[in-house]
Amino acid sequence: MTKYKYGTSGADNIHSNSLYYDTEPTAVFAGAGNDTVIGGGGVDYLYGEDGNDYLEDSSGFGALYGGNGNDILVAGAGQSTMDGGSGNDFFYFMNSSTGYFNVVGGDPGDTDVIVALASNTRIGLTSITGIDSISGGGFGNVTIGANPNGAYLDFTNVALSGIASINGSDGADTIIGSAGNDLIIGGWLGDDVLQGGAGNDTLKGDGGTMMTGGTGADLFVCSAGTLATPLVVTDFNALDGDLIGLPNGSAWSAWDVAGGTQLVATFGANKTRVMTLSGITADQVQSSWFITAT
Repeated sequence: MTKYKYGTSGADNIHSNSLYYDTEPTAVFAGAGNDTVIGGGGVDYLYGEDGNDYLEDSSGFGALYGGNGNDILVAGAGQSTMDGGSGNDFFYFMNSSTGYFNVVGGDPGDTDVIVALASNTRIGLTSITGIDSISGGGFGNVTIGANPNGAYLDFTNVALSGIASINGSDGADTIIGSAGNDLIIGGWLGDDVLQGGAGNDTLKGDGGTMMTGGTGADLFVCSAGTLATPLVVTDFNALDGDLIGLPNGSAWSAWDVAGGTQLVATFGANKTRVMTLSGITADQVQSSWFITAT
């Protein structure tokens, strides 16, 4: 049974559960005022409502809703939604934030920011809406990770700074890069769609991945792929400075297939990488297109 707690019109300090191991669902409505609301070990739904509120849920299950005002929402360990509401909101991730979140900013005129608070933080995302920027906070090895069940992440209008890489999952992910120079790494099992967008991007994928570099000089790295499920590059253009990354010591061959050229690179002990370049014929392929990259 869901429990309910209510704040006052003043500045409240509310804990959804008095004991961390109290796992009953709890809904907290903080009311007006600049409130601090801390979730417990259960499924918590925290509503900041009016005022500049601080919402944190260590379990990460349930949802955080900032409401009106300039709020701070802190990610936890589960899979949840963080919705800042109207106002200029901050969404904080720590290296203990192991969950994956639907992060929703506010109105078009608001400034909504995701920030890492520690080194080695993985900003786990399922989707983002209305977010203006994502920052590593000056810390090292901050990455963005897609939900293992699959994610749709569009960073077209998001400014990324201090982000080491955007990493796909074992699910079927769609990841669209920012206007900067992004490193986007697809997962190993799902059929991913990776788009670099503007900037000089590096896209890494395996068999079944569809990669589009967009504008800029992009590097396409074939991490894996077979004749049955090759990695596909849709817009390779050597005149833009695009390159193909293959393992060290690779020997490659190319032949025409429907819609493009299939590249097969062999290296090591009978290992192969297979990539299809759409819209290119085998006789156009040049050795200068290849560099060593894994």
